[in-house]
Amino acid sequence: MKSVLHIPYDQPYDQNPQYVGRTGLFKQLNIPENSIVFLGDSLTQRSSWNEMFNSNKIINRGIESDTTEGVLHRLDDITNAKPDKIFLMIGINDLRTDQKVSSIVKNYSKILNSIYEQTPNTEVYIQSVLPVNNEIIGKVVNNDDVLKLNDNLQKFAKEYNYKYID
Repeated sequence: MKSVLHIPYDQPYDQNPQYVGRTGLFKQLNIPENSIVFLGDSLTQRSSWNEMFNSNKIINRGIESDTTEGVLHRLDDITNAKPDKIFLMIGINDLRTDQKVSSIVKNYSKILNSIYEQTPNTEVYIQSVLPVNNEIIGKVVNNDDVLKLNDNLQKFAKEYNYKYID
């Protein structure tokens, strides 16, 4: 029998064991000055960014199954460190839990506004949300919503003068 890890997409961020465990770890670690922070969900967490780019300045703050609400609640620890750069990829799990694009956009706006106000010298790279191959994993996300969300992310990048990575 094949073992399947249950990812609690349907739980609030503060009841999600992945979120609770990773944020507990992050509280024990410091973000050094002049760092580059990768912030997001499982696509961020599952990469060894510092090894891939051969840099000890890169800090991974990805949490599997995280949402825009989860990022909002842990953002101060990141902005307080005044990193040089933040690479942000979040939103697919919001869609996976049937959040409306308008709700995700509101949270994203709060995230970007918080970064802009708390650490205005940080370069921000907004990464597009990746579409899902529903034929492989089942119908979990409407990719039309992914496109709508990405359109909004591009607009945010222009509004804040941040970079958009598609």
